[in-house]
Amino acid sequence: MSYNPEIHHRHSIRLKEYDYTQSGAYFITICTYNREFLFGNIIDGTMRLNEFGLLVESEWLKTAEIRGNVSLDEYVVMPNHIHGIIIINRRGTGHRAPTEHRTPTKESFGKPVPGSIPTIIRSFESTVTKQINKIRRTPGSPIWQRNYYEHVIRDEEELGAIRRYINENPLNWDLDRGTEGGARSSVPLLTSHSPEQTQQVGYAIGALARAGDLILLVGELGAGKTCLTQGIAWGLGFDGYVASPSFMLVREHQGRVNLYHIDFYRLDDIEEIAELGIDDYLYGEGVCVVEWAEKALDLLPSEHLLIKFEHLAKNERRLYFEPKGKRYIELLAQLKEKWNSL
Repeated sequence: MSYNPEIHHRHSIRLKEYDYTQSGAYFITICTYNREFLFGNIIDGTMRLNEFGLLVESEWLKTAEIRGNVSLDEYVVMPNHIHGIIIINRRGTGHRAPTEHRTPTKESFGKPVPGSIPTIIRSFESTVTKQINKIRRTPGSPIWQRNYYEHVIRDEEELGAIRRYINENPLNWDLDRGTEGGARSSVPLLTSHSPEQTQQVGYAIGALARAGDLILLVGELGAGKTCLTQGIAWGLGFDGYVASPSFMLVREHQGRVNLYHIDFYRLDDIEEIAELGIDDYLYGEGVCVVEWAEKALDLLPSEHLLIKFEHLAKNERRLYFEPKGKRYIELLAQLKEKWNSL
């Protein structure tokens, strides 16, 4: 059957006007279908690849071997996903941050563009899927989620941060999964004894926050995430009421710096989150707070301040802080200094 856009159309999370064949570095994340653990296990902070994991690694490395315009940077195969940096080198351009001023290369389902990121990923996914299904005798079974996540790396500083994130991914496995093991690896900065005190902590964070900051909140329903966000909003100069954006997904509040309040509570599939197109908020000029961030840590920027809530009693919460990156280490240090006045 020939390609028919009315029949074969499916939603894409690629940027519609972006040329994915142009030179530059791209951070790629591909997750397994239903987040199934297929590729091995993390033991003592080290990824131990099984037969399928070794196959994935081998095919990933072939990505550059069979393409003269492609090279690979850091990568890691995890139990249920792979992170990697792909660098596309157009002849004579070297490594540089991509721009968005060239004529876009149109690419749609069924119409591959040689050398583009979507075509490279489709080829990789297809080969891995066929080989794994052949080994386990499950022809036609899905291995990967329908969509993958890509981020255009803009500069050397961002490239360095993403490299660190990839290298540290196995060490941070428990934290990324939102487990109690993750909480123990964080810093237990304080215990809040009331919603009002949680708001005071948020106010201190908001007062210290600046444009571009990303705060990730992890905790069960009713743990105090929105309560903390209310305080952050007040600290940023917003004088209104902050409600959970569960139904709207994103709410924007105006203060001295805008607050982008994102909530993943009603999204159960990481693919749904990838399709939201929230990069403008995550990499924008405001302060971004994400509730239920544990549902999409693999898709979120590698540098952030993660706050995990532990429910101790009716109104008592212990807050664990995990800073990722120099900016957030500094922010946490400043917050500790303020704690005595809270």
